[in-house]
Amino acid sequence: MHILVLHLLKYALYAVEKRGCAELAISCYGVYISYWTMMAASVTAVFLLATAYQVALGFEY
Repeated sequence: MHILVLHLLKYALYAVEKRGCAELAISCYGVYISYWTMMAASVTAVFLLATAYQVALGFEY
């Protein structure tokens, strides 16, 4: 996950060299959104797996 974030940051720096400060702001915002999307997806996957495990064992909330 961190490797992907670093790759996106590298792209953001490249974009700033080529297109200027506005592109940097857009790229950094994209990195921020992508990072939190990945975190949310990971947490959701763990929650669903834990729920499925408890249902399989017969636990009820």
